[in-house]
Amino acid sequence: MYWILVIMAAIAAAVIALVVGGMASPREYRVARRLTVPVAPAVVHALLGDIDRYENWVGAPLSLVREDGATPGQIAWQVVDDDTGVRRGWVWDVGAATPTTGASATVIALHERGSIENPVMRFFAALLGHAGGTERTLQRLATHLGHAGTVIEPCP
Repeated sequence: MYWILVIMAAIAAAVIALVVGGMASPREYRVARRLTVPVAPAVVHALLGDIDRYENWVGAPLSLVREDGATPGQIAWQVVDDDTGVRRGWVWDVGAATPTTGASATVIALHERGSIENPVMRFFAALLGHAGGTERTLQRLATHLGHAGTVIEPCP
């Protein structure tokens, strides 16, 4: 009979640890990653600037709204994950890479900023790292452009 109380106490302790850990984790986060692909910058810029083309490669149900104020060479979106309701901002920097072979190449940087309100989700995001979603998005983009396995690196 006491084993039931021990199990219930363990479950309660785990839930409390998740909530307290989430409350102690920062609500806001920023992540920046980049990759270089041998594709012309104009092709990448056109792909990232067209809201209707995201569903072809992003691989997750998202709602996108264009943000104003992006500088030339940047594309800014307000993103809402349709499954979790998490809101974040994406700013894409698209620029020509310094070619080593004479071929056209593009450096694509994704700057993501977001806020996670739910303390349990915040705990797991802090535990697993915020960069996972950004890196998956860039990897899906590279695959869509025909360059799967491209190295993704942190932005300076």
